[in-house]
Amino acid sequence: MRLSTDEHRHLRDLAGLTAAASSDTAGAEAWPRLQRLVDAVTPTIASVYDVHFDYLAWNTPYRRIRHDPATLPADRRNLLWMMFTDAENRARMATWDRAARTLLSQFRAAAGRRPGDPRFAELVTTLAEASPQFHDWWADYPVRYFRPAKIRIVHPQAGRITLEMFQLRLEDDPGHLMVMQVPADSESRDRIAALLGTTP
Repeated sequence: MRLSTDEHRHLRDLAGLTAAASSDTAGAEAWPRLQRLVDAVTPTIASVYDVHFDYLAWNTPYRRIRHDPATLPADRRNLLWMMFTDAENRARMATWDRAARTLLSQFRAAAGRRPGDPRFAELVTTLAEASPQFHDWWADYPVRYFRPAKIRIVHPQAGRITLEMFQLRLEDDPGHLMVMQVPADSESRDRIAALLGTTP
């Protein structure tokens, strides 16, 4: 039909279809822009994921307070891999079980929007082999979309931090999800500022 990118997207919208996945090339070209975005919101903890929950960008507060995705192998640089297989992250989370179950439920909903996607299939297979909890909970068929929530981190240097979660879809690529973790109280804000050496 010789449709432009915008016309193709509009046609998919009219048909009630999900947005077409971005190409790897487009993702590579978009990376500096995404990195500038998460850096710009510092000291707020921020990261950007694709539709498979693979990390695309993260800022220094995310790396210092939550986890450094660069420590994961490139093919496992994924939020589910971090949540279910990283012992340090698990130790920092005061309510790991609840957070992990919620994330898995959101992942299930995302996978359901893209049946037959090989990346989702690969993630499910490898995570089920690597994590008994993922294996057992996936079999329960949990589905849950994002809801406002708070998580509690016990950081080895900063102490207890409570974070409020926000998810934002990027208009230029709805497959990219920006997650911001905002201090839920003044004490958490001050502890993050002290750790990062910034003014609250």
